[in-house]
Amino acid sequence: MHEPKTLRESLRETFGEPLIEESIETNVCERCGKMLGFNGECEACDLTEKAPPGWEKTVKKMKKHSEIDNPFALAWSMHKKSDKSKKR
Repeated sequence: MHEPKTLRESLRETFGEPLIEESIETNVCERCGKMLGFNGECEACDLTEKAPPGWEKTVKKMKKHSEIDNPFALAWSMHKKSDKSKKR
């Protein structure tokens, strides 16, 4: 019985070795795994790691607590619930 080929194997058989495979791997963010922008920066990480207005000091303090996995997400959640930042 014939073993099915993977997509990668069939593409290599049809088109040969890819020319830019190494450069594709270097254009991926090491932190989140998403593609980098044209400027070489990850837009996804920049968007998710921005504190709500007036919450910068609170997020800085939250980062020191090991129980908080994502201080930015927690701050945005609190901000959306109309909580006020205690650190000014």
